[in-house]
Amino acid sequence: MRKFLRLLSNNSVYLPDALRSHVSQTSLIRHLMMIATTRIVSKRFSSLRLLEIGSWLGASALAWSHGISRYFPEGGEILCVDPWGQFLDKVEIDQGNSHYLKMDEIAQMGLAYECFLHNISFAPQNICINHFRGCSADVLPYLSDESFDMIYIDGDHTYDK
Repeated sequence: MRKFLRLLSNNSVYLPDALRSHVSQTSLIRHLMMIATTRIVSKRFSSLRLLEIGSWLGASALAWSHGISRYFPEGGEILCVDPWGQFLDKVEIDQGNSHYLKMDEIAQMGLAYECFLHNISFAPQNICINHFRGCSADVLPYLSDESFDMIYIDGDHTYDK
């Protein structure tokens, strides 16, 4: 699959056409804010350890990696946590939002995870991006307290009571 993505993407970052509406001007502004945030926090640290909860196709991880690379001479680390799996429940599926249905299908096929792996391979060399595949509630207990300088949460946007 990764060789196929390299060919399909012409050896660059790949975002499936089915999700083009998701990658909008809003995403661009959000990614510019991420890079600006790394500049602000660079005054406090010589390197940066970032936890990203919810990574999907890796676009945000790449934005963070470029900001860290630019403003932290010693580089940094990013740990991404995401299940990369089916995330719609029956109610959401029945509502029929075509965008979310496409996202769900891409996740079920394993394409979201493969795109993530492909896309993070384009991170700057001085940035180490690792990942855990799972829900944050299951993964976070295994992480050391205070082991990150910054946490970015963009995971499942629903609330369970």
